[in-house]
Amino acid sequence: MRRNRCPRSLGLRSLALPVSPYRKARKSEHNQLPQSSPGSFCGAALQNGHMRLNVLVTGGAGYIGSHACKALTAAGYTPIAYGNLSRGNRWAVKWGPLEEGDIADSARVHVVLEKYRPAALMHFAAYAYVGESVQKPLLYYGNNFAGTAALLQAVLDSQIMPVVFSSSCASSWCSRTVFPGISVQ
Repeated sequence: MRRNRCPRSLGLRSLALPVSPYRKARKSEHNQLPQSSPGSFCGAALQNGHMRLNVLVTGGAGYIGSHACKALTAAGYTPIAYGNLSRGNRWAVKWGPLEEGDIADSARVHVVLEKYRPAALMHFAAYAYVGESVQKPLLYYGNNFAGTAALLQAVLDSQIMPVVFSSSCASSWCSRTVFPGISVQ
């Protein structure tokens, strides 16, 4: 029997919970699977006999991207962090491999897409410092707009996949006067 620890703040003691026979059988069945070398099939890495889908996470070494990688791992996916480390940190990549490259480098993106065959793309590699964006607008235009366009073109050239685009500063770039008729919330 395994013991579940209950929070002492609730005044509960440890509970003895039996492990179901079904779970025991599945666990022993899992342990008897042949241990083959990790491979890849349709974007899924074979890990301990289970298929794990790869997800390409641009900006995976940044704050939001690294937390997304952690959540993806907890959900059973293999995050592939991709970035140039200009705003991220190598030490923040803990839940999957790090592939260094710029989102505007279509050739490098294509190599990574071919290597890992991801099932989806999560794009967090945008610059987001408001003060700097006012001082260096072309830097921001080059990365956030042109870089994203190059990334998406490389994805379209390789394969069709779902894309999650995240921008914490999208509302600061959009106004009713620039885009009439579009509701900004």
